[in-house]
Amino acid sequence: MANKHGSKAGMKASEQFHEGLKLAHARPLLSPMLMRASVIRRAGQPYPREGWAGVSPEGSIYVHPERLADPQEWLYVIAHCLLHLGFGHFQKRYQQREWDLACEREVWQFLSTLKLGKAPEHLCGVPPLGSAELPGKTEEALFRMFCENGIASDLPPYSLTGSPSTDMLEADPARNRRTYSFGSKKEDWEKVFGAGLI
Repeated sequence: MANKHGSKAGMKASEQFHEGLKLAHARPLLSPMLMRASVIRRAGQPYPREGWAGVSPEGSIYVHPERLADPQEWLYVIAHCLLHLGFGHFQKRYQQREWDLACEREVWQFLSTLKLGKAPEHLCGVPPLGSAELPGKTEEALFRMFCENGIASDLPPYSLTGSPSTDMLEADPARNRRTYSFGSKKEDWEKVFGAGLI
């Protein structure tokens, strides 16, 4: 009986995820990037065990294969990962934690403004835009602010990991096995994102 229940839950999780993926494909803003990205949803991959997803600079999005969630939440999660690529967030900085947090906040802010999808529960209680604690700023401005003033201990992580860690992976663990749609050249994610904006 437990196996049967687990199988039903797994089927439901898969169904909801694929519905969310369809919603993302239907968005002109996301579709050009999503067609070039790889969405990987299976056990044994580097998805955050307590969170939702992680994204590599090469465009692999590793999603939690067992998480049961509303399709609108999956739309948000996929959009969040794609925006890291489209905004050019994969950069090495002298204070990496501050940069990563600034990028997570910028993506959260953008999605909040667009009202695209439904944020996972741990991101629903985040202070509103323009709050006194963190006024609406670019990731560069936030990065400088975090470097100069430090990161408040009660600041939400804004990421999809469900922890203070970023959802941006340093590299794609599967990059040597990966085949790109357009040969072996590196995608210009910012250019692809620009096409979606147009």
